[in-house]
Amino acid sequence: MDRKNVLYIFNDIGFGGAAQSLLDMLVGIKNSVNPIVVVREDIIIEEKFIEAGIKYYKVCFSVDYVKIGTADENKKTYDLVQSYEAALQLLSIIKREKIQLIHINSSVTYFAAIAALIAGIPYVWHIRELLEEHFECEFLNWEIKEKLYKQADKLIAISDYVEKTYYEKYSLKTIRIQKWIISTSN
Repeated sequence: MDRKNVLYIFNDIGFGGAAQSLLDMLVGIKNSVNPIVVVREDIIIEEKFIEAGIKYYKVCFSVDYVKIGTADENKKTYDLVQSYEAALQLLSIIKREKIQLIHINSSVTYFAAIAALIAGIPYVWHIRELLEEHFECEFLNWEIKEKLYKQADKLIAISDYVEKTYYEKYSLKTIRIQKWIISTSN
């Protein structure tokens, strides 16, 4: 069986429940896919991936949200420039590792979607949070994010509530997967 090279974007700054779930999933599927993880440059969690035998890279990227009402044009411009620069860093990893699919593990960054589009490879987006409702935050560049969401091969919602909210607020259709193992055999 030919294993696909799948790149997973790990957005968290620490190692909590979402990170553990991702790691557990990667350990569970690494016999059927070749998982490669991208983490933020400013976090130190190497030992978790080393222990699990999962290759990882560090890329300089940040999140694309702020507290509601604090966005301004300077923040929006900085976010766009930083996201594009991170996408360029990611392109070299995509090429080196012959990535065939990108799995973005959170709604809070979009640089990997930009890189996937430039590279011409599919991407799926796992939406785990509702920024406004859960954290009183908003996306900096919603118009860009919305266009990138619409070009994703799949939008995956973590719950019925997230699925319903994304449809009602943004008219975006997502799928909900109880056990979020994605088949990459297609």
